[in-house]
Amino acid sequence: MRLLDVPLVVREGPDGRLASFVWRGRKYRVAERVDLWREVGAWWEGEPEKTFLVVRTEPAGVFELYHTGPAPDGRPVWRLYKVYD
Repeated sequence: MRLLDVPLVVREGPDGRLASFVWRGRKYRVAERVDLWREVGAWWEGEPEKTFLVVRTEPAGVFELYHTGPAPDGRPVWRLYKVYD
């Protein structure tokens, strides 16, 4: 497993769920959502709530991503947190 915590460009499906993302110039399509949870964080320090998602992708891969509250454009801010080997 590698810890990265880097910003991501994502595409959501019509249902609002994560459909795909681009990492290192390569597009990954979400084939399966493996897990989902929320963490409140250090709210007293202004840290936002994070929604974590573990996905299996096509081409093959398992990734942990998270998003925080909306950016000024109203969309969630997505980050790639971990890549599982």
